[in-house]
Amino acid sequence: MVFRGPVAARSYARVDNRGQQVMGSDGKWLCRFATQRDARARLVCFPHVGGSASIFCHLSEELPSPFELLGVQYPGRQERFRERRIENLAEFVRQICAALVPWMDLPFGFLGHSMGAVLAFEVARRLKVIDQQTPSILFVSGRGAPSLVGNDNMHAKSDDEILAEMRKLSGTGSALFANADLVKLALPSIRSDYRALETYRYVPGVRLSCPVAVLLGTEDPAASVEEAGGWSEETEHRVSIDMWLYAFEWGERIRILGGFARAGQVTPPVCSRTRSL
Repeated sequence: MVFRGPVAARSYARVDNRGQQVMGSDGKWLCRFATQRDARARLVCFPHVGGSASIFCHLSEELPSPFELLGVQYPGRQERFRERRIENLAEFVRQICAALVPWMDLPFGFLGHSMGAVLAFEVARRLKVIDQQTPSILFVSGRGAPSLVGNDNMHAKSDDEILAEMRKLSGTGSALFANADLVKLALPSIRSDYRALETYRYVPGVRLSCPVAVLLGTEDPAASVEEAGGWSEETEHRVSIDMWLYAFEWGERIRILGGFARAGQVTPPVCSRTRSL
């Protein structure tokens, strides 16, 4: 995996304990699961609807030592449970960009799953405009091109309908669904995330200055090959669609991404089918 791009050195606070919150611009938005004292690049990861930074813990263990992982922690969950939830994607983007600026002293890449794919894309576009910084690569999973406007109204549906959709997409671990108390705690964040995603309206504009790698299952419930192909309109560089047999859940995607990192490649050396656009 190659990360590149000019960066400016900035000072920031570090925390060495595994899994402990780290300090970005406000000490809330970014979590680091393992300190890499010799880190040469960072992978910033954006969770799915209802997700939290902790879903990337296993991926941090898969990354080789030159790479450091930062998980984005949305408000309204885990240690940010009592904070006001955000229901507007533009507000997510503004606050995440502000938190990321002190961490851009190293080359960086973005990874986003589902809602996180759209957020990573919009954060990358905003950073290019306001700070002349751009990720070296954008990994997206569980989402077609951001220009595709759906007619979903999941945020207005019943709790049971929302949970059925989450189970179908396998976006949140089964442990959540088995615990009624956890479900009750998680549903407000899931609903507000759906509202932010479903009220998002794509605006044509700045194109990315990095390659885009799309992870897609041949029976992926979240996006078709054609929908994934729309990402080619959003970058000046290459888009690869890496196909894997059938639909595959989040844990499997984590293992695949870990394999990319260990191989030092942007796309996997062997997969069922790869399309370059």
